[in-house]
Amino acid sequence: TSGYQVDGSVESENIRILVEQLLSTRADLDSLLTVAESIENPESPQMDIVRSSYTQVIVNQKRFTIRYLVEHMTSLSSVYALYQKYDEENLVMGQEADLQYFKVVADSLEMAFPNSSLTRSLRADIDQREAAYQQMNQMNTLMEMAEEATGMLDLSIADRDGNEITLSTFSGNVILVAFWASGDEMSINALLQLRSTYDKYHQKGFEIYAISLDNNKIQWMNAIDFNEFGWINVSELTYPDSRANLLYNVTSLPSVFLISREGDIVAKNLYGRTLETWLDNLL
Repeated sequence: TSGYQVDGSVESENIRILVEQLLSTRADLDSLLTVAESIENPESPQMDIVRSSYTQVIVNQKRFTIRYLVEHMTSLSSVYALYQKYDEENLVMGQEADLQYFKVVADSLEMAFPNSSLTRSLRADIDQREAAYQQMNQMNTLMEMAEEATGMLDLSIADRDGNEITLSTFSGNVILVAFWASGDEMSINALLQLRSTYDKYHQKGFEIYAISLDNNKIQWMNAIDFNEFGWINVSELTYPDSRANLLYNVTSLPSVFLISREGDIVAKNLYGRTLETWLDNLL
C-alpha cells in the first residue's frame, strides 16, 4: 500500500519518495496487466495501446530513478534506488547499460563515505555484475558465431595427457566432431557405433575428434579405456561451462558434425550406414 511514512532524517524522506514512486509504478503496471488479460485478441489495436502504455510506465520509472541518482550521488539512499525492483526478479536499473550508474554512485560514495561497509558491498556487487555481463556477452558472441557458421569452427582442447589438440591440424581429412559425455548412456552407445566405421575409414583419411562434456577426469578416462575409444579424445573438463558446445550450438547429446576435407560442416548426427555413405563420397 502507499502512505509510506518515515520520520526523522533527510535520508528517510528520500527513501519515502523512492518508495512512493515505485508503488505508483507497480500499481499502474498491475492495472495494465489486468486490462491485457481481458483482451481476447493479442493482435488487436487495444492490445497495442496497452503494450505502449506499459512501456511508457517503465520508461517513466527509469527516468525518475536516473534523475534521482544524478541529483543524489553522495546520498546513501542512492544505493536503495539502484536496487529497487518492479517485482521479485526485475530491477528498475537491471540492464547492462545501467552499470555505469552503479559505478558513478560507488565512486561518489567512496569519496563521501570511505569507510562505509555499504559502499564496499556496492563495489563488490559491481565487480560481480561486470564479470557476469562479460561472460554473458562472450556466450552470446559464441552463439552468434555458431548460428552463422557453415565452416569448421576451430578448437584447441587438452587430451588426457594435458596436450592441446587443435582441430584445424587435421584439415585435409574428413573429420567427425563428436560431442558426448561419459555419464550419458546414449552418448556411449552412439560412440560404440562409430568404432567399426572408424576402423574401416581411418586409413583413408577419416578422423574422429571426440569432445567429452565432463568435469571429472577419472570418469572420462575410464569411459575411454573401458569402451576402447581409440580416436582423438579431448575434454575441457569444465562442464557445464564448456566453450566448445556453445561454439557448435550443441543442445543435446550425442551430437556429431561431419566436416569435409575443405573444412565445411556438411552434415550432422550421422551414424552407421548413412555415415558410411557420406564417407564413401567424401574420401
